[in-house]
Amino acid sequence: VLYRENFLKPVVVLGNIEKLLISEIMAGKSGNSAYEFIELFNPTASSIALRGLVVQKRNSNGVLGTFVSSKRLEGKNIESKHYFLLANEGGYNGAVFPDVWWPKSNSLAYASNSVALVVEESGKIFEEIRWEKLLPDMSFMRVNAEDNMFVITASGTPQNSKSE
Repeated sequence: VLYRENFLKPVVVLGNIEKLLISEIMAGKSGNSAYEFIELFNPTASSIALRGLVVQKRNSNGVLGTFVSSKRLEGKNIESKHYFLLANEGGYNGAVFPDVWWPKSNSLAYASNSVALVVEESGKIFEEIRWEKLLPDMSFMRVNAEDNMFVITASGTPQNSKSE
């Protein structure tokens, strides 16, 4: 964190954070609606620090609220061409270990929901993925890093910071 000369307000240096992508979302599976994850991907040629990032969720009434706080992301980085996995600490039990847990009191919804990546200091949304309906055991996955096309796939394929 840098400080402006005459002010004691922190200035967050974000670098390439606004190039970060949401690559996959899963909102639950049969018998475990809390089996949820959000996968991020860094498509850039350099590491991205998550300092100053907050993940928000928009509910069916259109209201945004903090889903994964910046405190949980503090000190975390995503290396070039790597993934980063966030998961529900109250139900995700996949073989791929998450990089960050979110509180079990926060949950995704199968219908009329969205997840947004937001610069905490300014409130600027730089990536928001919405879905009308996801079924249990299905994930919403980005086709590639070059466009915003998503497909619904059977059973999620979570990847973490160790995955390339």
